[in-house]
This record gives sequence, structure tokens and C-alpha cells, in this order.
Amino acid sequence: MSSSGPRRIGIITGSGPEAGLDLWQKVLEENRLAHGLDFRGDIDAPDVTVLSIPELGYSMDLPETTSRVWTALADACERIAPQVDVFAIACNTLYAFEEDVLALELSATLVSPVDSVAAAAKERGLSSIALLGAGPVTNFDSGTSPYARLSSELEVELPADRQALHELIEQVKLAGGSTPEIEERFATITNDLSGGVAALACTELPLIDASPSGVELLDVTRLLARDLLKS
Repeated sequence: MSSSGPRRIGIITGSGPEAGLDLWQKVLEENRLAHGLDFRGDIDAPDVTVLSIPELGYSMDLPETTSRVWTALADACERIAPQVDVFAIACNTLYAFEEDVLALELSATLVSPVDSVAAAAKERGLSSIALLGAGPVTNFDSGTSPYARLSSELEVELPADRQALHELIEQVKLAGGSTPEIEERFATITNDLSGGVAALACTELPLIDASPSGVELLDVTRLLARDLLKS
């Protein structure tokens, strides 16, 4: 990491590109909030490098596409690392490769949304949390979920119909954001949760314009943005 000045931030996206834009937007928002009344505009904006790789979209079909996705992700990490101090992948599913990325021994530090959720849960004193994400994230038995390690610290509730949620996320990708139909389908899924706090462990889910009753939605993308900015 750079020893002087603000940290240089990297964002790897492509699964999907709108989710990468959302992470970048939240980095800008959280940076402005952190500066408060001292914010001077453009000159206080963060140094951000964004790398969008369409091939990473095959992450929705893990584990069948493991080799193809890892080849693309490893190349992206090696390309962005020399330009930044810290970086994140704007796709929770791709953190299935976190240990592989760390094994590359890059000069930049990978920031994990799983760590962001664990820290937020600890700060709030939570003993349980619902986890909403794509199929590879919510399938703890497959070995593809980076969030499986949370179950050693918290009681984790998974959606009753994981396939319906996976298909909804694919619909958000195709629409590029929220639609009335997407919002209705999302409400059906969240209404089946027992309540409390639900982590949006997919970067497409915060793009849905919805505020379900009975459950607080934890925007993992915003948590990740805050952690990228921490010095």
C-alpha cells in the first residue's frame, strides 16, 4: 500500500457492470460523507481504477465454469494490482476464489465483503443474519460459497427458494436494474424470511428499489465501499 496520500482503489467488475458502477458510486458517496464539511469537491475524490471484464459473467454458472472464470479473474487481478493499493471484486460470488487470489501474492490488498458483513454483524451485536445471494453463494454445501465461514460465527438463514432468488438476480442483470416485476418477486422472497437483518450478498440486489417490511436490508456493497476507503 502507498505510504503517503489516500489509498488508490481498484474495482474489478463485469459480473455485472451495473453492479460495478453501484460500488463506485457508493465509494464516492462514502468518501464525501467521510470528509464532511471539509470536502473540497473533485480534488478530494478518491483515486479509483475500474476494470470491467465481461467473461466474469460466467460466475453465475459456477462450479461448472470454474476454470473459465478463474482464468479471467486471475488476469484481471494481475492487471489491476500494480495500479492500486486495495481492490475489491464487484461480485460476491467471485469471492469463491479469494484464497486463489491471495495465493497470487499481489502487491495490492484484496478487500472482502464477507469480512465487511462479519464486522457489521459484530458491531451490531447480531447472533443471526439472513443471507440473500446467487446460487453459488447460498449453497453452503457446494464449496463455492465464500460466506459459508460465517456459519461458524452466526446463525445464517438462507432463502426458502434459492433458485427463485438466483433467477431474480439474472433478471436484474438483464434489466440493468429494478423493474416493478423484479420488485414484486423480491418482496415475495423477503416475505418468507423470519425477520431481523438480511445481508444483500449479491451486488445486483442493492439495485432493486424495494423496502420490504419486517426485515432490515444490509447493503453489502455500501459496507464494502466503506472498507475500501479506510486508511
